[in-house]
Amino acid sequence: MSGWTVTVSEAARGDLRHVARYYRREAPAQVARFRAEYRYAVGRVREWPHLSSEDRPNVRHRSVRSFPYNVFYALDEDARVVTVTAVIHHRRDPALARLRAP
Repeated sequence: MSGWTVTVSEAARGDLRHVARYYRREAPAQVARFRAEYRYAVGRVREWPHLSSEDRPNVRHRSVRSFPYNVFYALDEDARVVTVTAVIHHRRDPALARLRAP
């Protein structure tokens, strides 16, 4: 079975820009590494979207390896689409990501 289609919400794109700005300022060498690990996490979600348990109906998350961030996503089972809704730091309240769920 092939992977699902992945889309990224505007809010999640903003989260990614925020993370990139932070690392450019604080640890420039980590920007490319974060992007690679984010892509890896999303790739695993694309192939196995049900692997992560549900935080609440239709909201799941996967950690970004080596970084303190979670990728939150929702599934459209009929269309086989994963929508990344948030990329937030582990210390932030996950309710923020849950509020963004479709």
